[in-house]
Amino acid sequence: MIPRTLQENGVKIPPHAWSIKDLRDLHQYMTGVISKNR
Repeated sequence: MIPRTLQENGVKIPPHAWSIKDLRDLHQYMTGVISKNR
């Protein structure tokens, strides 16, 4: 389960490396990055 934004950016992370907390933190981080860039 890799966020589409990461796939589009060519970032590949092993699925087993993820946890629910990591996904939540990453989602917040990516949301912040995207909002800054716009």
